[in-house]
Amino acid sequence: MTEYLPQIIGQESLKKRLEIYSASYKEKGKLPFLFFDAQRGAGKTKIIREWRKTLENRNGDTPPIMEANAASIKNAEDFFSQIFPVWDNQNAILFIDEAHNLPDDLEQILLTALERDPNPVRRVTFNHREQGPVDYTFDFRRMSIIMATTDAQKVANPLRDRLTSVSIARYSNEDLFKIFEMNLTCQVSKEIKKEIMFVFRGHPRACVELAEELDHFAEAHGKTYINRDLFLEFCNTMDIHPYGLNGAEMEIVRILGERGACSLTAISSATGHSKQAIQQNYEDALLNKGLMDIDSKRMLTSKGRELYLSHFVGVSDEAPVEAEDTLVESKQKPVEEEETPVQVIKRAEEAINGMAIKNPLYRR
Repeated sequence: MTEYLPQIIGQESLKKRLEIYSASYKEKGKLPFLFFDAQRGAGKTKIIREWRKTLENRNGDTPPIMEANAASIKNAEDFFSQIFPVWDNQNAILFIDEAHNLPDDLEQILLTALERDPNPVRRVTFNHREQGPVDYTFDFRRMSIIMATTDAQKVANPLRDRLTSVSIARYSNEDLFKIFEMNLTCQVSKEIKKEIMFVFRGHPRACVELAEELDHFAEAHGKTYINRDLFLEFCNTMDIHPYGLNGAEMEIVRILGERGACSLTAISSATGHSKQAIQQNYEDALLNKGLMDIDSKRMLTSKGRELYLSHFVGVSDEAPVEAEDTLVESKQKPVEEEETPVQVIKRAEEAINGMAIKNPLYRR
């Protein structure tokens, strides 16, 4: 039996569901109003594009796809002037990405157009600034719409209720490694598979980027085969840290490790990054990897604390004794009262070295 969507690694449950929609489309020529919800880099666009290629109506025709980012649609006027005519004329699938950025007036119109109704033909009147009222027909016997977002909570509940939600499951490290290998030109030693998976950020896009970066590194060094030493050199050169964190994210780990729980404002002040940049660009990785929690403030988890101690305390001569004491408290038996500070530090160093043996990326 031929595998459905073999280009998509993993996501078996999702592929079975999409296969059902594809079979239904062949019989009826109509798709549900789909709403893909997943983290950034999860492969929403690739999945939708590849799935669209499998769609055929009774005549054997595959519908074209028209892609638009909601942030580029200024208002409903813009939508009806530039997007709707092409969508309508081409009998296309309209794929609106980042749907949480839809303008309010267009969202209100879509509430009417996408109402759950057995009649596939919907009519909406829009009052243009210059033309005045114009009637538009949404004929979902030949038109389809798919939306996707990385922030579903920002999409109005009434609109979400009109859409059929589709979730993309979290990828296993094995699936991510397959994606990494598919996009890699050079060869890597099988012995460093765990080291490579240790720097995965948890989604396909980052694995593709990692493969491309490793290829660039190999080409620059005239190599076609990457062993452990070369991979560690690659990570050091390209600022790739444990769990795939970058330098800015590791700086947040350092600040929280040294200062304890901090407000977003305090982290922004300490790093020089805006609060918005920290929330949009850096916190996701720390949260997804289980390294940081957010209550009223940002704080390291025990896993994040271990990373801080192993990465910063283990290489810094100026590391505070309090941090080393924390490592002892979390990793060792309670410290006896007669133990001297020198003995405490020695045991902390031994624990840190033990972490480094498990994975050399802990020691930079």
